This record gives sequence, C-alpha cells and structure tokens, in this order.
Amino acid sequence: MNVFFQNRNIAAFYLAIMCIQYMPFEGYGVSTIKVAAMAFAGIFTFWKAPYISKATIWSLLFIGTVLFSAIIWNNNYRSSTLIYLSLFLLMFNMYYGLVYQGAFSIDFFIRLIKGLIFAYVGVLLLQQMAILIGIRNLPAINLVYFLNRGLGANSLSLEPSHSARIMAVAFYAFLKVCEIKQGNPLSLKQLFFENRWLTFGFLYAMVTMGSGTAFVALGILSLYFVRPNYAFFVVVMAILFYMVIPQINYEPLNRASKAIELTLEGDEKEMQRADGSAASRINPILNTWKYIDLSSGETWFGKGSDTGNRLKLQSKKRMIGNINDYGLLSYIIGIFLILSCCITRFISIGTLLIFVLVGFVVNNIAYIWGIYMLLVPVKYFYKNYTLHE
Repeated sequence: MNVFFQNRNIAAFYLAIMCIQYMPFEGYGVSTIKVAAMAFAGIFTFWKAPYISKATIWSLLFIGTVLFSAIIWNNNYRSSTLIYLSLFLLMFNMYYGLVYQGAFSIDFFIRLIKGLIFAYVGVLLLQQMAILIGIRNLPAINLVYFLNRGLGANSLSLEPSHSARIMAVAFYAFLKVCEIKQGNPLSLKQLFFENRWLTFGFLYAMVTMGSGTAFVALGILSLYFVRPNYAFFVVVMAILFYMVIPQINYEPLNRASKAIELTLEGDEKEMQRADGSAASRINPILNTWKYIDLSSGETWFGKGSDTGNRLKLQSKKRMIGNINDYGLLSYIIGIFLILSCCITRFISIGTLLIFVLVGFVVNNIAYIWGIYMLLVPVKYFYKNYTLHE
C-alpha cells in the first residue's frame, strides 16, 4: 500500500486521468471518477505537499477574482461550477507540489510520456480496425460514436481535437525533456532513428485521427526543428505544402488550411459558416481582439457564470477564456498561473502551443488541465536538472 502512495505514483495517476477520458466508465460530460480523485487531492496536499508554492499563490488570486465576480453577480452564478473549478485548482496545486518535491526522475517522465503517446496511438489503431470491418460502436476500446471522417476516431479522449491537443503537447514535452537530458535539442536524425516508433506512431495518429486541429499543432511543432542549417529547407517545404493543400482531398487538412486563412483575414462570420468546430475556438480570440471594451466594468469582472456558454448557444460574440463569465482580470491572472508554473520561456513554442490550442484558459475542462500538467515537469527539469543526475 505504501508503494502505491509514493509521490511518483500519485503524480503519475493524476496526470493520466486528466489526459484520458474512458467513456464507458466516465461518460461524455463531468466524470465522477475525476471529481472523486480531485476531492482526494486535498488529502494528498496536506499529507504529501503541505506548503505554499507559486501555483498556490496564483490559484488563490484566480479563485479570489472569480468569487468577487460571483459576489457582484449574486443572482447569476452556480455554486457547483465554483466548487468544480476549485477542485481543479486544488488538484493542480497538489500535482505541482509533488513534481517540485522530485516525484518524477527525468527518465521516468520520459517513459511516462512515451507510454501516454503509445496508448493514444494503440487505441486509435484498434478503433480504426473496428471501423474498417464495419463496427461503429465498441465501448471497450472507447469507440462510442462514428465521426464519418474516414478512419477518424477519438482515441482516448472525448473527440479527435482533444486527442490532437493532448498528443501534441505530450510530444512537445518529450522533445523538451530529452533536450534537457542530453544538453542540446534533438535532431531530426535522432527523432526518426532513435525514436522511430514513437515518431511514426505520433505522426500517423495526428494525420489520420480526423482533426484539423492536429495539422495546426503539427505546424507549430515543426518550428522546433527550424535550425540555421536547414531553416531554408523548412521554409520552402512549408510554402510548397501550403500550395499543395488545396489539391489534397482530405477534409481535416482542408479545414485546417481554411481556418488559418480566415483567421488571418479576421472574418468570424465566414469562419462560422466554413467550420463551426474551428470557429468555436478561433472566433473568441477574434472577438476579444476586435470588441473588448477596457472601460467597461463588465469587461474586467464578467457577467456571471455560464454567460460565455449562453453567448455560444446564441451565436453571439463570445470572448476568449472566461472573460464573459468572470472578467478580463481573472483571465490575466490565469495566464500568469500557467506561465509561472508550466512555461519555461515566454517566447517559446510551448507558449504558442498553449495559446493556439487552448487559449491559456483556466476552466472546468479536464483535458486542458492534463495539458498544463504535462508541462509542469518540463519546467521543473528545465530549472533543476543537472547532467550528473
């Protein structure tokens, strides 16, 4: 029993359950398994990590602004929403504390990341084989609905776009931790020869899962390999690839290309017509940039719980993160929470990934917390790892 409650096992368990949604047990919405686990995180905090960290300070500031907004909008908030959000913050603080007590060795974390990626790839392959033979519903392998996107499937999350985000950040964490361990960035040769199965499995899953988000994430990850000696090659390939995309009859890739084009144009109405899924993530960014009013009290302190969801249902101008609900002040504090706990350098691929894929939002969605948790050990090793270890 004591072995199970080692810091390493506790931290690995919470990372896994936040990065995976096994729908036969957890369902489509709020997972009672995750809620129960987060409730126990309070016990583990006092038992294993009873101290105040950066994560604690920023989390208290964040929940304080949210509570202030709730007090202002006394008739427009749900206590269950605030409790759920508090549980996520409590769990994140516990995990952060364990990591900074040395829960993970760098070799163990590399194995853990590789295991997560292989698990996603393996389940996706099983789902694709089931689809090929005509099976559309097989809960044992997390296949509970059919996307009608060829071989596209959700793997170990609720939907392909969630899987794409988790796998992209996991692969980025793998690249960065391997870089920290060896003292210099991984080369393409190391990636394709020393880690060939992981690399090919990751690329195969990202290309075939049926998500336009996956192609956006791959584009960002490719920046990791932009070195002076082959920067010209990367730029030329990127231009050629963008020119060839319209000739490739693959819906997720075409959707990603169209989404990027419309984002650069700033046309949220056309984005909604072209790709509702992409619009739900990109339009809030465009709306925030174009319509935010810094002189309004509602901008800084929000309009109450679920305002953002109501605007989404009404196809109105919803802003990024929880600005509509709890205000810009809480969103800014949330950004500092993630930057201080998860990002090694502000100007980095990690920052770009987090902004584009999840918008630095601090909310009640489990897989987003899983993404942040993947990056906490990266920052820990970046600051604390030495080669003699």
